Amino acid sequence: MTNSEQITQLIQQEKYQEALRLLQQKAQSGSDAVLLSTMAHCNYRLGNFKQSADELTEAIALAPDQAQLYSDRGISYFMLGDRENSFRDFNKAQELEPQNPYRYSSRAYVKDAFRDTKGAIADYQKALELDPEDAISYNNLGLLLEKVGYQKEARQHFEKADEIEGRKTGNNISGKQTAKQDKPAKAAEKKPTVVSPTPKSKMTASHLGNTIKSIFTTRKGFQEFLQFWLGKHPDR
Repeated sequence: MTNSEQITQLIQQEKYQEALRLLQQKAQSGSDAVLLSTMAHCNYRLGNFKQSADELTEAIALAPDQAQLYSDRGISYFMLGDRENSFRDFNKAQELEPQNPYRYSSRAYVKDAFRDTKGAIADYQKALELDPEDAISYNNLGLLLEKVGYQKEARQHFEKADEIEGRKTGNNISGKQTAKQDKPAKAAEKKPTVVSPTPKSKMTASHLGNTIKSIFTTRKGFQEFLQFWLGKHPDR
């Protein structure tokens, strides 16, 4: 078993401390954006959110045009309760990928958590403009509309969410606050990548990158972040 395969297996087994030890050894011979973001993954799972954010900062220095790295760091800042830096990174991710609906729906969820309901509604509306088949965004937008008193519009969004989800899975989701779906978000369908030697070049696939998925790239992973954070910060 190669070192990368061993790291992958440890992460799949949720043995993050052991995986981190091997990653740190690997980093001694040189780091790239994937290696750093994978270390950030492990540190997040261990509750080391500041370290996770710092490692993502290093990854961004190597790959400043990768929206997912900013989104990942934005969630780390979110977990730390750092509203300003969290929004800065979510905004940067959106600027880099303005046609990616997940950039808006993920930012909307965070805006709502920080009680910016108006901003969250606008982001969900934009996400649905870009992806009118996103049942999750219809559902969550319905919840926000219900919260601000637009009951009729909320019901319409719940019905649309159930219609879409019913076509896909045969299940209904309306009225349940959620940030996940059965399949990965569109942004996550791309394979994780590694930075090439030239700083401004696009990232290319690597074995380690292809076998270790970031917890931040699916709505399921994002939901886990939010549930944990809300448990630690019940007043937010």
